[in-house]
Amino acid sequence: MITISCASPKGGVGKTTVSTILATTLAAPKSGRQPRVRVIDADPSANLTRWADERAGKGRAALFEVTSDVVAETMIDTIDGIEEEGETDFLIIDLEGTAGEIVGYAIGRSDLTVIPMSASSMDARQAAKASQLVKRMAKTFKIDLPYVFAFCRTNAAIMTREHKGIISQLEAHEEPVLAVDLKERSAYRAIFTEGATVLELEENKSGSIAKAQANAVAFTQAVLDYLAKSRSVSEAA
Repeated sequence: MITISCASPKGGVGKTTVSTILATTLAAPKSGRQPRVRVIDADPSANLTRWADERAGKGRAALFEVTSDVVAETMIDTIDGIEEEGETDFLIIDLEGTAGEIVGYAIGRSDLTVIPMSASSMDARQAAKASQLVKRMAKTFKIDLPYVFAFCRTNAAIMTREHKGIISQLEAHEEPVLAVDLKERSAYRAIFTEGATVLELEENKSGSIAKAQANAVAFTQAVLDYLAKSRSVSEAA
């Protein structure tokens, strides 16, 4: 089982959107073997749980099970229990916007921690706190815990000067940055009101849905590519 956590001590940076895009894109019907996806919604706002409820209420087929009401004391047992069942290929964990105990426990059990951030200096500072937490957990448990910064809600047309500057700073400190941003798209808000996946949304005249769908697929593939790369480096070390 591959476990991917979405973490940041700052709320509103796109953790739930990233978690939902990853889970729904991985679970989307496709040819060949279908990945089995499970989600832990550990965000007190429970927006991913509400998305699943909205989906069920509209008669849409369930793509995966969402486990909620997980607290710090039960996080590790919940993750281990899901793995022991042997029925999950990908476990996606949407974490609360803090640097608390529950976040540390989830990170410690993750194959990859995705740290969402917008292209702002304030978000960059908060994202740095998340990477520091990952490093502390790795040092505590004496294990390799890969992480990657993921820009979210970025301008779909241009890269701002501030965005470029943050990337330069991250690269100067040899911090990992995902190759694909999750762009600012109205479709990513629509999935929560519709209880749908971005791949299920109907196209509009502007063609923006197709662009969001392509971005979601490319973003998810970039996460998988980074995960594969980090695992190869870890095995070679």
